[in-house]
Amino acid sequence: MKNFNVIITNCIILLFTIALHAQQENAEIRPGKYLIQSAANFGIDNGGYWDIPGEPDVLSDGMNLKIWEYENSEGDQVYRVSRRSTADMYNIVPMKNFALGASAINNGCLNGADLRLEKRNNSMGQKFRFRHLGKGVFQIVSKNGLCVTIEDNLSENGKNLIFWEDEPGKLNKWVLLDANTKEPYIPKRGLGSVHYSEIDVPEDTFYVQSAMALVEKFTDNNYNKGFWDTPSSDSLLKHGTRMEINHLQDFGNDRIYVLKKDKKRRLYKFVPKYNLNTAVSVSYNERKNNTPLVLEEGNDDEACWFYFEYVEGNRFKIFNVNGMVVTLADSTFANNTPLVMRQDAPGMQNQWVLQFVRNSKYYSP
Repeated sequence: MKNFNVIITNCIILLFTIALHAQQENAEIRPGKYLIQSAANFGIDNGGYWDIPGEPDVLSDGMNLKIWEYENSEGDQVYRVSRRSTADMYNIVPMKNFALGASAINNGCLNGADLRLEKRNNSMGQKFRFRHLGKGVFQIVSKNGLCVTIEDNLSENGKNLIFWEDEPGKLNKWVLLDANTKEPYIPKRGLGSVHYSEIDVPEDTFYVQSAMALVEKFTDNNYNKGFWDTPSSDSLLKHGTRMEINHLQDFGNDRIYVLKKDKKRRLYKFVPKYNLNTAVSVSYNERKNNTPLVLEEGNDDEACWFYFEYVEGNRFKIFNVNGMVVTLADSTFANNTPLVMRQDAPGMQNQWVLQFVRNSKYYSP
């Protein structure tokens, strides 16, 4: 009885915490068919998908949901997310058997509780909230406030999906991929859906340098490494040229960018000083991991508008308005490393500093 009272008390505390943060935690999900992949795997490999391993012919009551690599079939990796009458709560149902639903054992109130398939019963254990952390990354939360998490915090084939309280470092973040297009779903409303800079960067001319090079320069003499550049000579700086990073090379014009601002939206465009008719742009305006960053001519659509997210010191992330962040393709600032757009992720491979051309000082808000 004593243990039962402790459990009830913990659940009440969790529910109270949820109530305090409800405005930030309830995302609106478009009903549809999704693959659900761990954000730790998204854009990196084909692992971390919700699954019933073994491709059983029949899904049955009591099966544990696990993670597995993508199998390129509807099978048991595609789930329908549909809204319940309960505000901001959703059912997650395997497309292979509509009679079953993802279910939190013990309503997901205990750390370590399994996520299983059970006959649909309209219980609170089968209703989930989606907490949008921004840019298409979600936590999937039980009624009692625990997050769907990967067992042992290891994104490996066969690991169970369980519930655990939200703790730093836990693998409890997910991406919803449209089952047809494989594109990540981003809510039109809610946290992370309004794209504009958190800071007001001045219009000026800048060098853009990888924060990795700046941090390491004091020990490895990397003062002149890791700068936005084009692989062409100045005379060939033109439409379609792909962006990469290189050393500063005598402060060449193709490393200098004029920052132009849309003051109304607080968005920014990077225009190379050598060719003011071009602008840094997301290739074909695609929202896919590893989409190249290129120069485009006469472009004024969303592909060439960016916003800044402050990290700390003089470091920033540079996002396109589509929510993807400018990233070093190989997580290194070696010469000729391509610049690509990726989903936001921890690490300094997507952090940058702005150096004024006029005085070589670094901009800091």
